[in-house]
Amino acid sequence: MKNLQKICLTIAVFIAFILISGPQKIQAQIINRTLSFGMIHDEVKLLQNFFTELPSIYPEKWVTGFFGKFTLAAVKRFQESIGIESTGVVGPKTREKINRMLLASASEAGMSHRSEQASQSSAESASQASSQSETAATPATPATPSSGQAAIRATSATPATPAIPEPNLTDTIEPATIPALSTPGSLSLVGAENQYLSLIYSKQNDLDIRGSMTIEAWLKLESEARCGDYRNQKSFIVDKSDKRQKKMSFSLYYRYPCGGHDHIKFLLSVDGSTSLSPISVIDPDSKSRVGKWRHLAAVYNQETQSASFFLNGQYIFDNGGQSLIPRIHANKETLYIGIDRGAFSSFDGKMDEVRIWNVARTEEEIKNNYKKELNGDEIGLVGYWKFNNELVDGRMKDSSGHNNNLRLVNGASFSTDIPLLSSQTNPIVPPTLNQQSPTSTPPTATSTATTTNP
Repeated sequence: MKNLQKICLTIAVFIAFILISGPQKIQAQIINRTLSFGMIHDEVKLLQNFFTELPSIYPEKWVTGFFGKFTLAAVKRFQESIGIESTGVVGPKTREKINRMLLASASEAGMSHRSEQASQSSAESASQASSQSETAATPATPATPSSGQAAIRATSATPATPAIPEPNLTDTIEPATIPALSTPGSLSLVGAENQYLSLIYSKQNDLDIRGSMTIEAWLKLESEARCGDYRNQKSFIVDKSDKRQKKMSFSLYYRYPCGGHDHIKFLLSVDGSTSLSPISVIDPDSKSRVGKWRHLAAVYNQETQSASFFLNGQYIFDNGGQSLIPRIHANKETLYIGIDRGAFSSFDGKMDEVRIWNVARTEEEIKNNYKKELNGDEIGLVGYWKFNNELVDGRMKDSSGHNNNLRLVNGASFSTDIPLLSSQTNPIVPPTLNQQSPTSTPPTATSTATTTNP
């Protein structure tokens, strides 16, 4: 209640200023469109900048241009404080209140600037008048003054130079600590909200894989899909299949049967309509995997027609020499990360370093590189998503150079919770990259990422 009273008082002061200041000829940025959860736009950044002046409303002070869960909560708190229905959407009524406060703030800044200019002008005029008065009162200089008189006159005419004060370091204001947009991050997906990433076929490049392939990902489950829940006992990691329409290619997912052991499954199809019974392995770490980062790799080798799994760089299973399909069907379906084509079996948790290859990675290659960030130009790498808060035109950046940038759906967002990406104490920090969205250069900030051993 006390916080709500403080918020209301702050807003009331803003509105009162508008009423007494009258119309001002000012130029200020305002919000012109409806803003809602999941949007990425410069006006979202303007909204976040506005909220940073109201710490009770927006204590996180993140200015990213992405309308995520913290911005959503801030909008709801603001709406509650001004007596508007708390929907979390910045519609016409909310925009009107915010824009009036933005204009008032700009007006106050303009008046302050004009006041400073007037004070400076007045001081300059007074100084000029004083200088003229002193000049008029100065007696004429003798034609041939003695050296002693000249020295005395010069000394008295030169004003003493004021001492320049040392800077007061205790008054230095530290910038707000916010995660820089190029700091290490991961993908956060809330399964109950069906959050995921996707890329339609027309925008895909080199993802129509026909031969050997490898899928890798760091995964941290927050909850599991159990018997009878909304996820149909599955949590999809990567999917490029439409089983209902018999347009299948490949899928990787967790399977939780109603009784029995939990499995990791790798589905492949030879012709799109015939589904090979998924290559399956009992998860050796199923009892303790929730809340813990793990690296998973699934490999299909076309030459040997075999499949294998690796967990945290260690081999755990292959198909025992039994021949699989001679090739993978290259369909024209959407690629999904974090959900299946039917939107039934969502992944609840975090992902990082998702990689898709059109080659069969060896055990040694997986083991030597699963804790490292890649350059992105490795042979066979056709999709590589680091999730380091890097967006291209509002899409999750593909660092493989194939431009397979993913669409964020239903509020999929970034997280600073990351796996340990090196054998050292600290994770590898990638270089700052130029970004397309948001357009401004991110501030330099110390990463506050959380690391967890696999």
